[in-house]
Amino acid sequence: MAFLQEEFGLTRQRSTVVLGALVFVLIQPVVFLRPVMGEMDFWAGTFALALFALIEVIAFGWVFGMDRAWEEITRGADIRIPRAFYYIIKYVTPLYLIVIFGFWTFQQAIPTLRMEGVAAEDRPAVLLARVMMLLILVVLLVIIGHAFRRRARRARAS
Repeated sequence: MAFLQEEFGLTRQRSTVVLGALVFVLIQPVVFLRPVMGEMDFWAGTFALALFALIEVIAFGWVFGMDRAWEEITRGADIRIPRAFYYIIKYVTPLYLIVIFGFWTFQQAIPTLRMEGVAAEDRPAVLLARVMMLLILVVLLVIIGHAFRRRARRARAS
């Protein structure tokens, strides 16, 4: 809601209606088609969770920079954080997540992607779930890109 209000100038009421309508429409397959929930849970709740954790720890420790990150972590802290966590965040955690994510991808993601063990009558619902998730991702990326371009145009104009 805050994104729609801040980036697109929608009122609170209008953003509530837009999001409520979207959720209502998108939830219907989950309610009426049993396999959709399992598929969405796997890809959004398991696969994406692990992938975004990996992306986040790499962005924090390597892109943002571990020296700046450590400064942020320790600034104003009531307890002294052991320096070992500097190296754990920068090296151990990304490596650990890459190994786990790699093994898990081959053991779970690839068979799930190939729909191994999915009954023939459930395949259309599984495909619907995948198409829905891809469309949601594409729409989100498009509106975020649009918002960034609008913000850049406003910054150049001022």
